[in-house]
Amino acid sequence: MAAYPRHCEPHLSDEEATRIVHEEVKPALQAFVVALNMTHRITLDRVALLIEQIVKEQRVSAPDLIADLMRLDQWQHALSEGENLPLLAERISLFFHTEQGIALYNFYVKIFAKTTDTPFE
Repeated sequence: MAAYPRHCEPHLSDEEATRIVHEEVKPALQAFVVALNMTHRITLDRVALLIEQIVKEQRVSAPDLIADLMRLDQWQHALSEGENLPLLAERISLFFHTEQGIALYNFYVKIFAKTTDTPFE
């Protein structure tokens, strides 16, 4: 795909984009799970969906808005004693300011931009 000019890159369905993310960045998704530092195990599918929502909503630097996304997806049911959504959202925001987090975010932007005709910023 890199050999195609931008205007010729193939359009992807959401399902294709999700499949590509799961296949190509599994180690980064696992690092994201580790960064959450949660007691209960969270599936990579759930993490991948959250990251997709964060990217599409452009909320990476807004922990309060990330917590809202998590609340909508009922992440509070996966919390253990002492854990809360604002704390996890802050960890997520901090992760996206690391080298690995920036690379993961950029990969999501690149892939999911191909599902629409509008580039993400």
